[in-house]
Amino acid sequence: MLSLGKNVTLSYGGRRMDCNGRLLAHLHLPDGAWLQGAFLTQCMARVYSFPDNRAVIVEMLEREKAAQAKKLGI
Repeated sequence: MLSLGKNVTLSYGGRRMDCNGRLLAHLHLPDGAWLQGAFLTQCMARVYSFPDNRAVIVEMLEREKAAQAKKLGI
């Protein structure tokens, strides 16, 4: 696990919570590793965004597309 037993830092690119009460945060490890980026690279997550929360949407979509092309993960 990338984050098991580790502290994470949350950052936000816009809206902080969706209509279901879920945090819309990016998670970072102490070494600066971006967990969403790692999950997308492995195709273990899908991109979920809102019009006011797209700070890194281009990079997220690129990672998702590359992982899908390699038929990785989900």
